Amino acid sequence: MENIFVWCLLIDHGKKPMGQIFKVKMLFDDHVSDLQLEIKKRTPSDTHEVDADELVVWRCKDQTAFVNAETSELLQEQVNKVFNNENVERLSTMQAIADVKDQTLLVMPGAFPPSSPQSSLRDLTCVLVQLQVRVHRTMQIVSEPWERDWQKSLWPLNEDLANAIFFFMLRLRLPEGRETTTQRGDASWPFELVMKCSNAPSYNQLRRHKPRSDFLVLKSTLPRLLVEVNSAASTQWPQDLIRMLLEGSAIVRFANGFVDAFKLKKNFILVAFYIRGQGEVNRFLLFQNENGHEVFYHEHTLFLNTPVGHAEFALQLYNAVHVVGEGSEEEHHDTIDKVRQFRRALEKCEAVHPVGSFYNDTQGPKTKRAGAEVEPETIVTANGMTLELLYKKPSHILTVYRPSVPCKKFTAKKVREDSNKLEVLG
Repeated sequence: MENIFVWCLLIDHGKKPMGQIFKVKMLFDDHVSDLQLEIKKRTPSDTHEVDADELVVWRCKDQTAFVNAETSELLQEQVNKVFNNENVERLSTMQAIADVKDQTLLVMPGAFPPSSPQSSLRDLTCVLVQLQVRVHRTMQIVSEPWERDWQKSLWPLNEDLANAIFFFMLRLRLPEGRETTTQRGDASWPFELVMKCSNAPSYNQLRRHKPRSDFLVLKSTLPRLLVEVNSAASTQWPQDLIRMLLEGSAIVRFANGFVDAFKLKKNFILVAFYIRGQGEVNRFLLFQNENGHEVFYHEHTLFLNTPVGHAEFALQLYNAVHVVGEGSEEEHHDTIDKVRQFRRALEKCEAVHPVGSFYNDTQGPKTKRAGAEVEPETIVTANGMTLELLYKKPSHILTVYRPSVPCKKFTAKKVREDSNKLEVLG
């Protein structure tokens, strides 16, 4: 296929050139949207704050304007001249690159800078064009009859099909940079969680668990979007849905408890999608109230067996990606540091065992004695590390269990503050 070349100059919002004119090789059948991606790839330091589709491309009507502009001063002079004289033309993302072969293009990261009384109208035009690109993206999803794969032939919507329809395209639109990454179901999360196995003896109850998600978006190594695809019809609350919500709750508590950007107001929100085999999608927003420990969720259901459902789901995904792209450099480094501290602390903790096979009553020593034992709120490991519950009960409320049946626990209260007698509440 024939290659063609265009000449590009990056300019900022003040119409100041960001370097020199450079040559870009494209294919004959490419469009301006392809050029945006190529420029974004070649100039990461200058375009890191915007997506590729937010690069505004202008064609200079006078192709002789930049012929002899070999210095920064001459480039600045010619850029001012073409804008002041209205000698530029905004290119659509669907414009064929072949139409601007060997021409000079001005590329700006964002809206048109103020340069004339008509600048407000041009700003609005740029915003509408960028919105048109996002709508076009959604229409690509809507226009294909994906639903026939799990509706007419009665095949379930599996993970591979969900990736093909939604998540591979979404991955291309994530904010670029090392702080935002994605993973599929064949990769574990970059850190482990700790869970408590109540049917194990007290010295062996804490277990490590390394989660996996069918699709996962991480920012600064912290999960921000979880997706599970249930490829077959099952119950209303299948195991992988329950697991996803429990894992997500742990992330919400960790972020609100330790990451500086969230712990003051507990304003971390985790987005989770559960796609059922027949095309029903449950979207969960996991969050905490500012003054509570519990994790709540807000659920919204949509359906992928219609084009409208496709569009709604796609828009929700891109809204979630937009939120992921926000945040300061300080938040990025602090989040990575807090996750690293948690991972190192867990690695040093000798009392937390690999999840392996769960403890059962046929293994290990059994203790038989009358009465009940109080479940401790803190556990001190062999190397002196202390693990404690994030939420502590009042001092007169205790959790107790009989050693013969450790998995059955009861809530009890002290009869008097200075007494060892307890009254079982339930």
